[in-house]
Amino acid sequence: SCPALISPRYRLPVLGLAGLGWVVSVVLGLRYAGARHAGRLDAVVIHQVHVAVGDKGWVAALLALPSSPPLVWASIGLTLLLALLGRRWEFAALVVLGPALAVTLVELVGKPLVDRRLDGYLSYPSGHTVSTVSALTLAMLGLAAGAPIVRRVLALVVWVVISGSVMVGLVGMNYHYPTDTVGGLCVALGILLPAAVLVDVLAARRVRPDVADPAAGASPDRVAHPLS
Repeated sequence: SCPALISPRYRLPVLGLAGLGWVVSVVLGLRYAGARHAGRLDAVVIHQVHVAVGDKGWVAALLALPSSPPLVWASIGLTLLLALLGRRWEFAALVVLGPALAVTLVELVGKPLVDRRLDGYLSYPSGHTVSTVSALTLAMLGLAAGAPIVRRVLALVVWVVISGSVMVGLVGMNYHYPTDTVGGLCVALGILLPAAVLVDVLAARRVRPDVADPAAGASPDRVAHPLS
């Protein structure tokens, strides 16, 4: 059978993390609904980011690069290919549907409801962050599933570094307020983590062999007659 994306012993904490993500995203959405300028916290973070990586400078652009659609689609495509080669059909379906669902909910529901704007554009939650974190989360889960602890820790570190870098880059490029990126991160985890748990449950049911009840003994109609 295929290794679980999320070990059964970690499912409850992971679902708790996803629930916390939804709480944070909703609270931030309510706090900044209808806003047209940076809040106090955002202003402080924006200043620090601009000091560190510049205002629309090349460093900020480089950090935000993984959020570009070609790289996001490339990540999804490679993850899908690995899932198909491993005959992990449920995971393959999640790779295709998960990011699409997350981005669709953000663009068609989340942003219009919150109606927070940056330079006239709807900004909360960050669709760049949602798409990037969704694709990256699925890639890391696929690579880490059933792997030794060192590889799993390395996958987590890579996830943290790339996700954090993209969030900083988006702020540095003035594409989003910092809290937009936090909201996008939380929405992505709130959707993808429970979906990964569901995929594991469905995959386990598909590959579980049918085991006859040992107490019932051999069925007479299954015992071949010696003269038949």
